Amino acid sequence: MGTGPAVTLRAAAGRLTQHPGKIGYLVRSTIRAAARHLTGSPRCYDLADATISVLGDHLTEQAEPAFQQMAAGELITWYGQCAPLRTITVALYAAAARYDGSDFDPTEDVAALPA
Repeated sequence: MGTGPAVTLRAAAGRLTQHPGKIGYLVRSTIRAAARHLTGSPRCYDLADATISVLGDHLTEQAEPAFQQMAAGELITWYGQCAPLRTITVALYAAAARYDGSDFDPTEDVAALPA
């Protein structure tokens, strides 16, 4: 299996606490760090951008109508600042599953994750 957005999203989920912001977490920075780690290269822009786009699409699709008007990058930033860690983690795994075309049940598939 190659390194793509789904793998990167799952890797980023385990790194969120390493990228705290003044408020919440720096989700896009976490994704870039995961992409850099997975590729072994600081020049991982394409993978990081593709992964951020996948997460943005997922969050936009799942958002309340008022939030769907936000740009994907703004929505990711808002999510990182306002959502609890577990909610962000579930969103990363859900976006990965959506990208892979897999079923995802957050009540079962991430039950072992810390709250």
